[in-house]
Amino acid sequence: MASRLLKQKRNDKNKLCSLHAPEVECISKGKAHKKYEFGCKVGVATTSKDNFVVGAMVFHGNLYDGHTACEKQTG
Repeated sequence: MASRLLKQKRNDKNKLCSLHAPEVECISKGKAHKKYEFGCKVGVATTSKDNFVVGAMVFHGNLYDGHTACEKQTG
């Protein structure tokens, strides 16, 4: 991982952003004061009454938030 880190260039794809957590990615925010953050986007499904977590999913890549959001369903 150290050699990969030293060899990567500014415009390379799939850059290594963190040595202690290689799964993190650079996420572009599109805001002037904070253009980028590092981490992974996750989706969490909870129950409507108790907010009990019933599912979780990691979204890899730099996805648009609207493509990962689920609408609240009433039943």
